[in-house]
Amino acid sequence: MEDLAVPDHPTRQSDAAAVRADAPAMPAIPSGPLGRYPYLIIPDGQRHSLGWQNTRKDGPSFVVARIGIMGNDKVLDRFPLTEDGWASA
Repeated sequence: MEDLAVPDHPTRQSDAAAVRADAPAMPAIPSGPLGRYPYLIIPDGQRHSLGWQNTRKDGPSFVVARIGIMGNDKVLDRFPLTEDGWASA
């Protein structure tokens, strides 16, 4: 039986590096305590948004949230409040 060449697959690290290269610059988080409710950067007419929040369970983090029709927000995912966390978000 012949050995078949298997193409190299990108590793998670190279995927993460590619994401960081394409990510916009991390926003300046205002000094002072982060609020319990998410602070979202909401582009007009968008259904999803990025922002940041501080919770007792997870601590300070970047969040991805869905914006409901009535203006209520639902946090879908959280990422560490770091450059890598911002790139992942």
